[in-house]
Amino acid sequence: MINFGLQAFTVKLCNNITLMELYIIRIMRCEDIDFLKEMLFEAIFLPQEIKNKLSKDIINQPELNKYFIDWGRPGDLAYVAETSLTSKLIGCIWGRLFTLTNKGYGFIDEQTPELSVALSVNYRNQGIGTALGNAIIHNYRQLNYKKLSLNVNESNPSLRLYERFDFKIVKREADSFIMVKEL
Repeated sequence: MINFGLQAFTVKLCNNITLMELYIIRIMRCEDIDFLKEMLFEAIFLPQEIKNKLSKDIINQPELNKYFIDWGRPGDLAYVAETSLTSKLIGCIWGRLFTLTNKGYGFIDEQTPELSVALSVNYRNQGIGTALGNAIIHNYRQLNYKKLSLNVNESNPSLRLYERFDFKIVKREADSFIMVKEL
């Protein structure tokens, strides 16, 4: 596995003081699975007033728990972003293979890992998602996968990130897109 080392982001404090903090991108460990579940809830894209009314237990529904249940299957790969001083987990990107009988929202085929990504609210728009994306794309390429897929709501600001990674829209479903990146 490649080590992506220390990277930096800024934290805004009171009185317009900005602090530079370092973070690392590392492979997700077994003990991080609860954080992946937390990030799965964060990855649900809904207007905030609706999301605030949702129970976090929604991730245990079959259409969502398929993204983490029995983690560690062939094709499963995840990275987390962690602050270097406090070891606080602040973001996660993960990929998983699905089947024709158990499709994810961004399913293309049984040989294409579907990606999911989320960051804690206070750590968005600071390049951390880009660093996570670089890590997982690099690793899936090293593992000889041919492409990656994902599903994104058309109003989700992350759409721009995926376009920068050269994901292309291959299908529209209601108000979301299935996107694919050739490796």
